Amino acid sequence: MKKFCSVVLAAALVMGCMPFTTFAADISVTAKGATVEFTDAKPYINSDSRTLVPLRAIAEALDLYVTWDNGTKSATFADKEGRKKIIFVIGENKYTVVDGDISKEVEMDTAAVITDDRTYAPARYLAEAFGYNVSWDGINSVVSITESNLENESKMYDERKDISSFIPEGWEISKAYGDELAIAEGDLNNDGIIDKAFVIEEKDVSESAAQRNLIIVFGNTDNSYSMAITAKNAILRANEGGTFGDPFESIDIDRGSVLLNFMGGSIRWHRCFRFRYQDNDWYLIGFTEKSYELIGDSMECLQEDYNLITGYYIGDILEYGKIKTVQKNIGKKQLVNLNDFVANEYNIQPWYAKNRLFVIKTINSKSKKFVLNL
Repeated sequence: MKKFCSVVLAAALVMGCMPFTTFAADISVTAKGATVEFTDAKPYINSDSRTLVPLRAIAEALDLYVTWDNGTKSATFADKEGRKKIIFVIGENKYTVVDGDISKEVEMDTAAVITDDRTYAPARYLAEAFGYNVSWDGINSVVSITESNLENESKMYDERKDISSFIPEGWEISKAYGDELAIAEGDLNNDGIIDKAFVIEEKDVSESAAQRNLIIVFGNTDNSYSMAITAKNAILRANEGGTFGDPFESIDIDRGSVLLNFMGGSIRWHRCFRFRYQDNDWYLIGFTEKSYELIGDSMECLQEDYNLITGYYIGDILEYGKIKTVQKNIGKKQLVNLNDFVANEYNIQPWYAKNRLFVIKTINSKSKKFVLNL
């Protein structure tokens, strides 16, 4: 990627208002830590001495959706939920911000234009409208678009403050994949009140060996919470994921159940455990496992799903080099109590493998079938 340089030009890109008349070659733009690639359209300085950038490249780096209305000559940028939208009309020195039912116009110091079939405007208007910070690193000539730390810290504080009493001294809330706090919300006991499930871990110990606990609390009508359960062996530690490192992926609440997701292994695996509150206790009611197989020139995902309440099984197997889906009832077994559940020891195969059809791919790419009787 060709780059533009000079401190003056960089400041113009950030502020959209510095005069300059020539191009140079040393500026890069990063969005959320990744370099923005301007492939078929490059930033330039317009007749107002403003630095304009192709907004689609910025939008894609920020995970925004882009639509073009040829009738109104306008480009709309929206978040994934479609709630917040920013609309630039070509030739106008203002843009419209739509946030839910609220709409307002914001003035720009230059107009949006079309150049080489791309919508151009100063980068900061789009980025700041979606809550990002825009800054300039003069030493390294980098324009950085980053998420608002204040907003993230405020959100994290709000999530922590009402459950802080359940976190022992010397412990903290764990981080899930993507550096999000491992907290989930939803109604778990069918009383219409929001409950919470979260993961905590020890502080000031070896990072890979830190103990992790699952805590579930029930919400009360006075907005307080009551302890439902602490499970000390339900969460894999950071050193139990194999080649891919920390296996803890996420905690979620779905349809009244707590879902614990893990991934790891030298050949990547994924496991999801589903727990539900029933008969005044917590039980493992579902288990999903994914693995990957090389089929031809591509890696394909094979998934197996067990309903532990009904004994119903649906899974993918390899048969003669092709994926086949098998559905059958393979019997019930007494449900495992969450207090007795140990994540790194759980193995469904010894009792679910009985009379289950397996397909083993041989070296010569042919397959043979056998019934495993335990």
